[in-house]
Amino acid sequence: MAFVCGCGHSGTTLVAAMLGAHPSVYAIPHETSAFINSDVDAARALFQREYLPAALGNGATLLCEKTPLHVRRLPVVRKAFPGARIVVLVRDARDVTASIKERLGSLDEAILRWNRDNVIVRHEVERGRPDLIVVFYEELIAAPEKTLMAISAHVGVDYQPVMLEFHKDAREWFAGNDAHLRFRNWQIHQPLTDRRGRWVTILSEAEASRVEQECRALMSFFGYLPPTRASAATRILGRTWREGKELLRPARRRLRRMFGKTRRRSITP
Repeated sequence: MAFVCGCGHSGTTLVAAMLGAHPSVYAIPHETSAFINSDVDAARALFQREYLPAALGNGATLLCEKTPLHVRRLPVVRKAFPGARIVVLVRDARDVTASIKERLGSLDEAILRWNRDNVIVRHEVERGRPDLIVVFYEELIAAPEKTLMAISAHVGVDYQPVMLEFHKDAREWFAGNDAHLRFRNWQIHQPLTDRRGRWVTILSEAEASRVEQECRALMSFFGYLPPTRASAATRILGRTWREGKELLRPARRRLRRMFGKTRRRSITP
């Protein structure tokens, strides 16, 4: 089994839809919230009664579930389904808070939610749990095929190009007459769209500065380089540069020693 979670508005639905486009994966087309108010036995019973039979009926070998708030219930998820694979989405705090503010009208709630959910992700990363992979929304957009290959390998299926055609799946992901649900269903049936940096058109300068200030610790940990106005592409390049510099540090030291010895030899009479 695979569980997709993370702070809402970070791309969890997108990743679940991409996985669901794989012929060997059955992605539940709604948020089950199975672990939010349930104990281990109740959650396990729900999956065994409803979702696992649906997966088998569709010829799938992997069941995928997506509920963003399950990031807060990972111990319960692990107890209910030992060995399950967990995919956690992380996205720039400015884009997430802008999207939540646009949806709920509260920047306070947006900042609180991003920090609360992503501090859990940070602790998971620091523990180095092998059942969990962190996927950055910005990297999924910048290199979808490469990112999907990593996700596929983590959950135990082979990558297939049809995963990038997730929007052609005719089934409804969010059934209901609610206008927001209808919009979300329409949205998931659109081709992959770059929504990086939308915060610039939603947040005021003061709001963006506040987000960067109140989310600074976690934004720094995940490589978002606050409080600059750098683009997502610049963030990725910056992190790649820092990682590359660390990898090259031993080689630079060896070169310095070699160069120093060469210079000393050349000036010796």
